[in-house]
Amino acid sequence: MDEQRGPHTPGLLGYLLAVLVSVVVVVVVLGLVEGGETTVTATVEAGLDLVALLVVLALPFAVPGVALVHLCCRRVPHQAVHVLAAGLAGVVSGLVVLVLGLWSAAPVVVGGATALGRLSVVPLVERRRRRALLQAGAVPVDDDFPATPPAR
Repeated sequence: MDEQRGPHTPGLLGYLLAVLVSVVVVVVVLGLVEGGETTVTATVEAGLDLVALLVVLALPFAVPGVALVHLCCRRVPHQAVHVLAAGLAGVVSGLVVLVLGLWSAAPVVVGGATALGRLSVVPLVERRRRRALLQAGAVPVDDDFPATPPAR
């Protein structure tokens, strides 16, 4: 398999995991900002309400955002570019929320959360690359020490 054309994305389940991580990060940030709840039960209930609300609000942004980042980055091997693109998509989504007057910190928090979400699935990309190489019949090579001869 050609390295430039190998899988550079985490796949559908990876993207779903990235969105979930992003939502959890936003919930944690909002929980820290809001605070106020004194009991564990009240905090959990408020968190679950917040998660439900965020999922409803996140889906209209996450679906096109994930698709756009995937299309723009699918041939880019460097995962840092993917993380930055996801963060930028989150900032743009946050700007829409800001313009609607819903949350003034949305661009920063949502941008950071989406970047962290995409960063969290980088190991899945490496796993997909190894699997693709094996399916193509390539033998993985331990290249930690390429200048040394193989052991006898």
